[in-house]
Amino acid sequence: MNGNLLIFLGTVLIAIGGVTATYGWNKNSSSETRKIIASNQMEEMESRKSSMLKAFHAELLNNFHIITSKRINPDNDEELSKFAFYGRLESSVLSSLISSGLFVEKSDRLLLTYLVDLNNRINDLNNRFGYIESTILNRPKSALEYRKAMKESEAIKVTSIRMTNIAKLLEQKYEVDLDASYFYNLDQIESSSKK
Repeated sequence: MNGNLLIFLGTVLIAIGGVTATYGWNKNSSSETRKIIASNQMEEMESRKSSMLKAFHAELLNNFHIITSKRINPDNDEELSKFAFYGRLESSVLSSLISSGLFVEKSDRLLLTYLVDLNNRINDLNNRFGYIESTILNRPKSALEYRKAMKESEAIKVTSIRMTNIAKLLEQKYEVDLDASYFYNLDQIESSSKK
């Protein structure tokens, strides 16, 4: 009987030791696992930020092309006196950046401030473009007056400056390559395919 009691107590002590060892092992493993998961999440977030900033840079280039185009900034009054549809500035990637929640850290506040300001300016310019087109359609003789006012407006100048400042910030702080090309010249492609 004493032998059975000793075997029983030995088995219980071994079981308790096994449970304790397993608990300690799992505790350390889950801590390490949490660190690995957190590290992976940070890498994924940085990758998403980088991808979104590249997409935004492409949108910014397109908007800069529109805002500096001959349609908005013709060379002479004869061109200004003609009706023209203004290209609308895009803001879908810009809106996504603002609402993504990826740029709410204190280190990203300057960029987020610029993004919100640019979004407001783009909406304002697009509304102005629509108003001018509508006015000129209804009063064609007013084309020179309205188009000249738009060309010389502070809204165009300040938006252009803000876009340039954002591009510089993207390059300096977020390592976005400003020389990156995202678009093909379709005119060249189409003309070379006709040959």
